Amino acid sequence: MFDYFKEGTGTATKTFLEDAARQDISGNTTQFDIYIRKNWSEFPEDFKKYAKKLPSKEGDIVKFKGHMPLLHTPDKLYYVLMTRNKAGDEVYVGKRVDWHKTETMIGNFSVHIYWRLLLLSIFFSAIFAVFLLFILRTIVSPLESLKAWAQEISSKNIAGKNTFEPKFRYKEISDIAEIITDSLARRQESIDREKEFLEFSSHELRSPLAVMKSNVDLLKKLDLHYPNKVDIAVSRLDFATTTMSRLVDTFLWLSRGDNQPVAYEIIDLEELVTQVASEMQYLTKGKPVSIEINTSPYKTSLPLMPCLILLRNLIGNAFQHVYEGAIVIHQDADSIKIANKHHAVDSGHNSGFGLGLRLVEKISAQYNWKVKIEKSKEYFQVVVRFS
Repeated sequence: MFDYFKEGTGTATKTFLEDAARQDISGNTTQFDIYIRKNWSEFPEDFKKYAKKLPSKEGDIVKFKGHMPLLHTPDKLYYVLMTRNKAGDEVYVGKRVDWHKTETMIGNFSVHIYWRLLLLSIFFSAIFAVFLLFILRTIVSPLESLKAWAQEISSKNIAGKNTFEPKFRYKEISDIAEIITDSLARRQESIDREKEFLEFSSHELRSPLAVMKSNVDLLKKLDLHYPNKVDIAVSRLDFATTTMSRLVDTFLWLSRGDNQPVAYEIIDLEELVTQVASEMQYLTKGKPVSIEINTSPYKTSLPLMPCLILLRNLIGNAFQHVYEGAIVIHQDADSIKIANKHHAVDSGHNSGFGLGLRLVEKISAQYNWKVKIEKSKEYFQVVVRFS
């Protein structure tokens, strides 16, 4: 800043010296510390002492420093201009600037110009530093908030995104937080789907695996003299294997969470309900339970495997969790009602009643099937409508 001040002073001094020369006629004038001479030898001794070079042509101005103590600014500056006076003579115009006499008053306090420049430099530097700190704080503070927010993220508050919506001062930071939330939410959904797939698989595959194991044991015990019994065991194994294959396909489809369609087939609901009830009757073996099945012929287009999983869960739960009393299965057109009367008990296991109903709700929601559940301590009823 001091150099800028000197440059400005030099420009102003040149203009000032030219104006002074235009007022001179004799070529030997001294006024207000301005020296106008035709010959350089007539200048004061201090000019000649510190001058390292002189202006070489009209309009040139040179400046040079006086005595300069160590770690201090020079005590004087000298300016020498070559120009023409009013009479048209070529003259040297010189001016001496004494810094010790150049001062300003702040109240009752006298401050030399170069010290004032130093104080102004410090003042503006301090303002710039404060402004820079403000800018940095304005930028860094939202990033720190984003960091703290990211550290608080968990699977619970991601699931409840509406109650954990990120709000920051700047829209750009909020957009980044929303992208992070959406990405983590999708990842959590994928993990949840994989977890459900494992739970559903372990639950649903128990029955066909049990059938396969029991029939394999039966085949080992049967003699070749009983071919009919061998055929029955083989057919059961084949049915169980087919069922497991379809279950795996269905669970894989459910776990993807997309809307890829499953093939629809013409299904006779009366036949399907009767078939599933027959398959599940082994669950009531040894229990004082009566089973009443009322059906009527009705064919409709449905995805077979999801429909079969839903019915097996509902009917299987009804058979498994009732220890005495009556089970009523009523099918009318596309509506199926399954009721457990009297003593219904929930096993309380994760792979049992509750998980089966979760699977039913997931499948029905996927296909917009209507499921209505009513239950009490002595009564449980489910109504499914496929329309």
